[in-house]
Amino acid sequence: MATETLTPEWGRDYDALALAVLGILVASILPVTVWLPSAVGSAVVFLAYAGLGTALLYGVLIEGNPRANVRRWIDTIPRFALLSWVVISTLYLLQIVLGNFESITNVGSALATPVIVAINLFLIPRLLSLERFLEFVMWVSGSLVILGLPVFFLALVIDSAAFAPYLWQTPLSFGFIELPRMSSVVDNPNVLGRLTFAGAIISVLFILERDTVTDRLFLGLNVLGLFLSNSMTSLIVFFVSLVLIGVYVYAGQEWFAKILGLAGAGVLFGVAVMYFVIAPITGTTLSGRLVLWEATVRAIAQEPILGYGFGGSGGLIEPYTAEPQFQGDGTHNAYLYLTLTTGLLGGLAYVTLYFGSIVYALRRRLPSLAPLVLVFGFAIIQLMETQNVFGYTVLSVVLSISVGYLLLPSRRVQRTRTVL
Repeated sequence: MATETLTPEWGRDYDALALAVLGILVASILPVTVWLPSAVGSAVVFLAYAGLGTALLYGVLIEGNPRANVRRWIDTIPRFALLSWVVISTLYLLQIVLGNFESITNVGSALATPVIVAINLFLIPRLLSLERFLEFVMWVSGSLVILGLPVFFLALVIDSAAFAPYLWQTPLSFGFIELPRMSSVVDNPNVLGRLTFAGAIISVLFILERDTVTDRLFLGLNVLGLFLSNSMTSLIVFFVSLVLIGVYVYAGQEWFAKILGLAGAGVLFGVAVMYFVIAPITGTTLSGRLVLWEATVRAIAQEPILGYGFGGSGGLIEPYTAEPQFQGDGTHNAYLYLTLTTGLLGGLAYVTLYFGSIVYALRRRLPSLAPLVLVFGFAIIQLMETQNVFGYTVLSVVLSISVGYLLLPSRRVQRTRTVL
């Protein structure tokens, strides 16, 4: 899919831009890797975005006619998305002014995150082709699986504490056999599961579009990583996404939009039934998530306007967590987390930005299936995961750029049928 660049000058620098985006995807793994302290990894990401942001601003806003370039760039951004970003960014800055943070690291993150998100939402998708971005995500997720496989196979025959950082402490149990739960070089297998979900879905779409040996190889790697990570939410969302892809391919976009809406309503209905019907009868807590969500809602009720600012959500909701075994655990819900930290206004702005992008794409009959399926899949995952668009680790970067592709104006979208 060809991408219309914002300025002619970027045509000759396209390969450099693509390499920079790939570098950012790799760098965004560092804050969640077992190889580096989180603060060091975060600093690398900030520096990488500072370099890319400076280059993009120079190429887009300075070269040529700056005023015309700025106007043309702003005109490509849907007003609801721009307003939502402004609201959340303002609330971030306001929390710093009010001193609602735990450490200087929180201040740095709060200052850098809105800029990073703006680059991901409003610049990268307007300069880099969707196909190239999807390839990068598929490669990065598959490469993480490759990095994790040697330790996984060695752990099958050798019991060594040296493998501990690369495998989760709780193994996979299939009744008659136990297997190590792979986390590769990231600090949580759920991170690997979320990323390999994206890589697997992208691989499926590439096979439908062009079907190369490389696409099949990365499909196998990503599906293997998805299963070995044992990220149950990611597995469920993967199968739901396959159904959506099937509907799009065989029934067309109108049916796809209808089924997408029904699937979203079904997820909300299922969560409500789980909380109000099944949980009181069976005592299930979804690994503590129902307890943590309830505690978060209680905390929000005490500070509904601006929220609590930045810090560990586990500490913020601990006084409201009813069951002692879950005290100190985080929110495990992106929508509640944004509301907890930035208040009801911030939570509403996030929901508007996120789900507004899906509606915006569907109303324009966007033929690109990949970002729609990814963003919808991560909408479900965010019910169980704190990672969201407003972040700078790998899941947030993939998600925010994917949302950015949904926000492209219709004149930048080819009208040919494609699953990408």
